[in-house]
Amino acid sequence: HLGGLCKASSDCINIDDAVCKMNECICERGFFPINRSQCGRGLRIECSSDEDCIIMNSQCIEKKCRCRDGYTQNLEKFCLPKVLGQKCETDSDCSFIQQGKCSPDKICACSLDTFALDNKTCSPLLNTFCQFNECEIEFSDCVDHKCQCKLGYTAISSTQCINSNLLEPCEKNHDCLEPWHFECSKEKKCVCKANNVAFKNSSCLPHLGGICWKNDQCHVNNSRCDDYHCRCKPNFIPVSSNKCEPNFSFLTSR
Repeated sequence: HLGGLCKASSDCINIDDAVCKMNECICERGFFPINRSQCGRGLRIECSSDEDCIIMNSQCIEKKCRCRDGYTQNLEKFCLPKVLGQKCETDSDCSFIQQGKCSPDKICACSLDTFALDNKTCSPLLNTFCQFNECEIEFSDCVDHKCQCKLGYTAISSTQCINSNLLEPCEKNHDCLEPWHFECSKEKKCVCKANNVAFKNSSCLPHLGGICWKNDQCHVNNSRCDDYHCRCKPNFIPVSSNKCEPNFSFLTSR
């Protein structure tokens, strides 16, 4: 297998396009390890059918091995899904994500004042700038270039509008159920503090970076309570305040 001990290239004969170098079976120059027992030429090689393209999620397009629709090339040996968390160098690499940007960590993430609606869409938070009608939050509209809750609804968090009649009245923060994550709004209603989200209209749970003291308070998938703050689990990275994605840099370097 690749990485196995050898004395001559003939010891690597069971692996196509492998040679013995420094007593180790490795792929020949211009070839990449596909798995522990296979080397391949990677992307952009000539092909006549999809079977010639052995990189996962690639196919033969115009007689060249290229990534399938919905995937993008990473180096010459990976086709990665066009989603948040993908490696990037510039903002243009994240242009397939609505309101996406290339973060300082060189991954596609949501722009400031937006949140992850799904794996490839970032939407403006309530009370932040909007241009037309890109406010994706239920019961919200773009009014005066700000995403705002519709008439009769109140922002219980930065990502949720709820029927105003369902909110508990209050005079001060401690009138609300749990003052760590709730606060009393100017409208004298109990709402979630910034960077929290309403859960079943009866509690507020912290987004990434929010205060916590037990794991089940951290509602974001693949997050946990670490040093009293919600953070992504190991080998996951934050792409917005409400989303942890697999760290492709870690996965592809193994």
